[in-house]
Amino acid sequence: WAVRALVRGTSGHPLPTDWWMYLGGLCGVVFIGASAFLVHRIGVLLLGMASIAGQLTGSIALDLFVPSGSGSPSALTVLGAVLTFAAVRIASPRLRGAPADGPAHGPRSA
Repeated sequence: WAVRALVRGTSGHPLPTDWWMYLGGLCGVVFIGASAFLVHRIGVLLLGMASIAGQLTGSIALDLFVPSGSGSPSALTVLGAVLTFAAVRIASPRLRGAPADGPAHGPRSA
């Protein structure tokens, strides 16, 4: 798009001037950076599940505080979010009290 805009122009469609419209790109860069940092520490499965749980939390919060006309979230929606958090808790070895990397030493021979 940038090369085409430089060569042909924007054809009467200028870029938005509202600064907040560019926050999505910044949020995306921060998310990708944080994901690359966290995936080594918690693993792909837990990172994916935690991302989904965070998205559910954000969507329920938006539905509660900035309703869109369809009403508040249903009990099944909230139950689904709670089950997602339970799955994150079950999948996380640190939250269950289990060692994250397994035993410190290999099996002992008698």
